[in-house]
Amino acid sequence: MALTETKIVTPPATEMDLATVKSYLRIDFSDVDTLLAKLIQSARERAEQYCNRSFITQTLEVYYDKIEKTFTLPRAPIQSVSSVKLIYLNEVSTLTQNADYYVMGNQDQWLTITATTYNLPPGFSPGDDISRYHLDVTYTAGYGNSWSNVPMGIQEAIMKMVGAAYEVREDVAGLQRQGTFSLV
Repeated sequence: MALTETKIVTPPATEMDLATVKSYLRIDFSDVDTLLAKLIQSARERAEQYCNRSFITQTLEVYYDKIEKTFTLPRAPIQSVSSVKLIYLNEVSTLTQNADYYVMGNQDQWLTITATTYNLPPGFSPGDDISRYHLDVTYTAGYGNSWSNVPMGIQEAIMKMVGAAYEVREDVAGLQRQGTFSLV
């Protein structure tokens, strides 16, 4: 199975609370609020990518250019699957949950495609190799709509990432300036 693309259809509606992060970092002025907000978003995105999880509810679409009968959806925990489309050449078949596919597992969920019931193009049978088909899955993932649903360990890691990025911002800017001058 080859996952070729994961796209965020609806991004998370909220980021970690700025006041909470400022308190954690012991910052009591507002001059850097815009910077911190960007660092919070960046840290969340990097952590989600590293953990292969969605922290706050978001809608994702994944595209597989080669499929098997069972495959895991990225960015758990999965809340719901809204559509599964089986694609062969220019024909698209929308699959039906609990008939054409089943959602299995708890948080790290996977889909199992039933080999006998999905809609096939004319001339194909359920015994045919489905690896030449493509699959497009749209689903909702995340721990919930609020950061209070996200495990504390993840929240702390994100605050530490923000703190580290905030602390080295001048060093990075200095290195970039040095590199620019050395090129000139």
